[in-house]
Amino acid sequence: MILTRSLIALTAAAIVVPAATVAWAGTPTRVHVAGGPSSDAPTTQQCLRRSGIRCYSPAQLNRAYGVTELHNNQGVQGQGHTIAIVMNRYEGLKQDLRYASQNWGLPKPRIRVVHPAGKAGTLGDPVEPSLDVQTVHSVAPRAKILFLAVPSSSLSGAVLEPKPLAEAIRYATKQGVTAISMSFGGLEQRYAPFRRALKAAHEAGIAIFTGSGDDGVYLPAPGLPRKRMTVYPATDPHVTAVGGTSITLDGSGARLTDDVAWSTGGNQDSSGGGVSKLNKRPKWQRVPGTSSRGRNYPDISLAADPAGSSFTVRTRPQGTPTWLPVGGTSHSTPYLAAVTTLASQLAGKPLPNVNPAIYKLSQRRSGGVDDIVWGWNYFVTPEGNTIQGYVAVPGYDRVTGVGTFSTSGFIRALARYAQ
Repeated sequence: MILTRSLIALTAAAIVVPAATVAWAGTPTRVHVAGGPSSDAPTTQQCLRRSGIRCYSPAQLNRAYGVTELHNNQGVQGQGHTIAIVMNRYEGLKQDLRYASQNWGLPKPRIRVVHPAGKAGTLGDPVEPSLDVQTVHSVAPRAKILFLAVPSSSLSGAVLEPKPLAEAIRYATKQGVTAISMSFGGLEQRYAPFRRALKAAHEAGIAIFTGSGDDGVYLPAPGLPRKRMTVYPATDPHVTAVGGTSITLDGSGARLTDDVAWSTGGNQDSSGGGVSKLNKRPKWQRVPGTSSRGRNYPDISLAADPAGSSFTVRTRPQGTPTWLPVGGTSHSTPYLAAVTTLASQLAGKPLPNVNPAIYKLSQRRSGGVDDIVWGWNYFVTPEGNTIQGYVAVPGYDRVTGVGTFSTSGFIRALARYAQ
């Protein structure tokens, strides 16, 4: 995930083990690489033998979330829809996407790279944009991808600014995209142009998603005090904030255990969560477990744990194409954006009200929401001090939100209730 520095620290949520940190004035989420590079896409067993972590293919993850059923039984693959991704870029983006798509046996990707706020430089670490586009394509392989490359104010490409981000959102809105995925976040402030652009996109019928962060209740950016931090745009009521889980699958994608919260603990790697200091708790979020002090986040969570449920992407961290197991909320965010695009195809109309639908479905036994009751998101500073976080409990919590889902029934319900 990418962070913003002074204006909007964006947290880009792709994690490669060992983690490499990126920061923004909007900063993309960190990319968490969970194992060493490989010339061939590794299997789960190969990842376990090499690195002691579980990595998964699109086929495994799609079965785990009920996507395969929609692909195979109904032919729902995102046809007629466009998903926008807001991020910095790198030169091999299209080439690596095409290679990954061919390896997975998916349709040829249709991706367009646009610079709505001026020419964007190359992000220092290409793993984040690779993860975003390849995740979206693996879930909605026949949807178009509109990659909105935003210029950076740092040489590393890690600092994104609110005004160019607002221009990117306005461009996506004019293009009539179905969903927008943003793998970045920053210290909650009043970013007026960016906020207005997100609100206008929501009112235009677009579903908007961002990562809840990869550092629990903290934001590891230079100069910030050692205390709980809230992250924007995860606290925006017009945006769905996506947290992280750890899932355990067999070779076919069947679950071997219940999902748990992504909770590595210590000074890195856990599902972000908190309560907004600027935005009121929306009416749709008034369910047991939420705080009345402000907008709570995350809303819902999917696979993000780089050490336990990483997604293998084709990228080139040192310039040479390779396969890497990657995790973070930069995976869960575009995954849910693509899932919602499938739901929109089922509904035959836009689905801007994802958040109200998620909370309504969480209160129904047949809503398709699976509660998560194990995990935490505290943070330990470099000085060894613990910043107290939250604990996953029955019902809503500020670690995984309402929980997760595991069947196409949730996607179908989303198609009915998010209109």
